[in-house]
Amino acid sequence: MFSSLTSTKVIIVAGNHDYVRQDSYYRTFQWEENVHMLLSPDIACVEFPEYSLAVYGLSYHEKEIVQERYKEAFPQRRQGYEILLAHGGDERHIPVKKEDLLGLGYDYIALGHIHKPQQICPGKIAYAGALEPIDKNDTGIHGYIAGEITAKGCQIKFIPSAVREYVHLEVPVHKEMTGRALKEEIGRQLEEKGTENIYKIILTGPRDPEDSFNLETLDAHGNIVEIVDKTYPAYDFGRLKEKNRENILGQFIASFEKDEEGSIEYQALCEGVHALMETAQRLNERMPKECLDAYCSMIYYPAMASFHLILMHIEAGWNAFYAKQGSMAANALAASIKRHAVKDRQYVRAYHALAGGKWNHMMDSAHTGFRSWDAHDWMYPSVQEVIPLPMAKIIVSFRGGEAFHLGEHWQDSSYP
Repeated sequence: MFSSLTSTKVIIVAGNHDYVRQDSYYRTFQWEENVHMLLSPDIACVEFPEYSLAVYGLSYHEKEIVQERYKEAFPQRRQGYEILLAHGGDERHIPVKKEDLLGLGYDYIALGHIHKPQQICPGKIAYAGALEPIDKNDTGIHGYIAGEITAKGCQIKFIPSAVREYVHLEVPVHKEMTGRALKEEIGRQLEEKGTENIYKIILTGPRDPEDSFNLETLDAHGNIVEIVDKTYPAYDFGRLKEKNRENILGQFIASFEKDEEGSIEYQALCEGVHALMETAQRLNERMPKECLDAYCSMIYYPAMASFHLILMHIEAGWNAFYAKQGSMAANALAASIKRHAVKDRQYVRAYHALAGGKWNHMMDSAHTGFRSWDAHDWMYPSVQEVIPLPMAKIIVSFRGGEAFHLGEHWQDSSYP
């Protein structure tokens, strides 16, 4: 490849990843005439009199070098222009200081080791970075540095050339978002930002407490290397507190009730409630047999049964909201509400079976959906489903309000 660069001189130094081992091919390989390798572990120089240029550098002969090898690497004034190739910059790979490098007196210092391009001193010292990103943390643009040295000084310019980038993309979710909707949103953003890139996806925001996203199904284009789920369950803390005043869950929520949504304390509340719910489930699975009946009747059943009822009524409200718009989101909520109702009956049956049926029928009485002073006509929430239309339809609405528009009269100024 280098031999094809007929009008270009190539100067190479070995770094910490390709250091010169005893059996290194660097020791025996025959380079083309235009390629010059500075193989020495000490500062060496190659000269190009036709350009009035001398290039200095050294190669790594071990993986780590903790000495400041460049601190005394002064140019020898062999040519009119002098450049230093320096690999390193951290405490384990030839530490360097900007002031020391500037004090050496080179016309330009080309740094290697750090993969991201950056100028340490404009026009004098710079990391070109990797030509292409080589791992998921090599975010941002990549390319090379083109420069020119004249009697007036050194001018350099970064030239982007990488075919693709590693991108860390934050995708906000909300509590009504289904797994399918999330997959579509990720796909839309990837197409917008470039499907040629490689992505690390970070999911943030509140999600349905009953659902967790199946991360393995979200990569529609095959260019996602990692998905980090930083979402938190969107609990109705007010209702949960009222239903659990006498237990640890209610007391925990009460201790955070004055903290604002989005604060660190609010995040702790979300994580804590989620942990308590999961702990209740784990304890139920691991509780010693002689303690299980007492635990289930006094802790597990009150926490989990009330939790499902609360979610069922919240989702019923959203189901009606989306059904009124004709949105297909209503159908996912209807299915979830039905699952909550099934869960409710399962918890009741499990409670009646405790202690060999000791408390059988105690939970038969109505416990939700009262429509009058007695339980005669109680019911679970009604659900509405939307039959899909044969074509797409846009629905425009504002979060926090019930008004919506179906887009058929865009010039209608009466829309609130």
